[in-house]
Amino acid sequence: MERPRYDLGKNRGINAPHGLYRLFTESLHKTLKAYLGKATGLSRAQLTRLIARWRESGTIRDRRGTPGKPYPRHYTPEDVLLLAETDRLHETLSGPAIRHVCRRQYQQYGDERYRRLAFISVGHLYRLRKTPAYQRRNRRFLSTQSVKAPTDPMMLVCESAPAS
Repeated sequence: MERPRYDLGKNRGINAPHGLYRLFTESLHKTLKAYLGKATGLSRAQLTRLIARWRESGTIRDRRGTPGKPYPRHYTPEDVLLLAETDRLHETLSGPAIRHVCRRQYQQYGDERYRRLAFISVGHLYRLRKTPAYQRRNRRFLSTQSVKAPTDPMMLVCESAPAS
């Protein structure tokens, strides 16, 4: 997905917005920076750099993007589905208990599918439980619990305020 690009004009005359900026007084510059700081949440130094870039080129482009080399995924989608299945079978135990189950499946029973999940941290286990793939696989619907209405008429009577 491409980041938004704010094009403020290519011409550099006084009629261009960035050309007009240099005609403002210093107090107006400060007011404008204070307003932009409040509106964007950027620091004063960052605003100064962005304004200088805007005055130079007439555009401000967000240069941040996805990292060129993202971190490799340690846990595969199959691991997430296996975790969801294990949770479903064990009725979603706590994180440390499920980690113990995964470790036992790998070390004692030799199930190679649990090789990566055997040494997962509890925090990362909870992160995997928040993924959409896990949520789709491990939905739990609880039926509405019925409540029996009181049959004793005295339980339906409310106390009235004391007479004054």
